[in-house]
Amino acid sequence: MSRESADARQDELFRLIWDAMVEAAPPDWLRLDLMYMSVGDATELTLWGAWHEPELRSLDVPEPVELALQELRSTMYKPGEGTWFAARFYLTAPRQEFVIFDFDNDPAFENPIDPSEWRRDIALYPRDPQFVQKWLRELLT
Repeated sequence: MSRESADARQDELFRLIWDAMVEAAPPDWLRLDLMYMSVGDATELTLWGAWHEPELRSLDVPEPVELALQELRSTMYKPGEGTWFAARFYLTAPRQEFVIFDFDNDPAFENPIDPSEWRRDIALYPRDPQFVQKWLRELLT
């Protein structure tokens, strides 16, 4: 896939994710937060929303979102550098979008994942030694 077609596909995936977040929320939402973590075959996905109360409430994640996130993670892979372990999507009304990708830190799954998932992830998205952080190097040995 060329860089241009990969960028176009990423734009489509972003749009799908943002639109699905809005569709999952009630009409009077003020803020939506989606957190996705992925290592190997292990994933965690949560979606929260805020209305007029200050606390966040859990929302059901629309089905196509996880597939879109998995594909987005793959399309963002940089040879030798790897891809991100966690992504956080923030959406505030009326439609201000902000996303953070974490390529370098342990995503701290709620339930610890098997070390084999880290090896699987590195096999799927190889990293040159300078892009393997110390904590990850220790997990892999």
